[in-house]
Amino acid sequence: MPHKLCNELSKAQVQTPTKKFNHKKFLFLTISAILIIFLIGITLWIFFSHNDDKVSTVITSTSVTENDGIYTATVTGKITNNSSKKLNCVQIIISLYDSEYNVIGTAIDKQLILGAGETWIFSAEGISSTTCPTFYKVADVTYR
Repeated sequence: MPHKLCNELSKAQVQTPTKKFNHKKFLFLTISAILIIFLIGITLWIFFSHNDDKVSTVITSTSVTENDGIYTATVTGKITNNSSKKLNCVQIIISLYDSEYNVIGTAIDKQLILGAGETWIFSAEGISSTTCPTFYKVADVTYR
């Protein structure tokens, strides 16, 4: 018959020690995850946002030519990159309106790269087969 002390030792050896919950490690990992998610969100917001202050647009002239009932509108102007970074795939879209403010066409021009502080002189052309454009409005300036 085994000795009583040996019996108690063998029971103690069989039990596995339990790990204590590490609150400091849990708090560090939680704060780190929140910080990473926040930084990713800010980065995506900056990358995809189109801050109106990044570019300024001025229309300098407009002209319309007519050939066999088809009107070609040319809108020229300047776009300035006011940011400290280059802008890629810059595009200006100008809506063409008739005298009753109906949209009758769109004039578009594109620039591959517009460097920081640079000004691009654009010449957007659009066609209307219905009526002569009377008014022009910058509908959008997009870039990446």
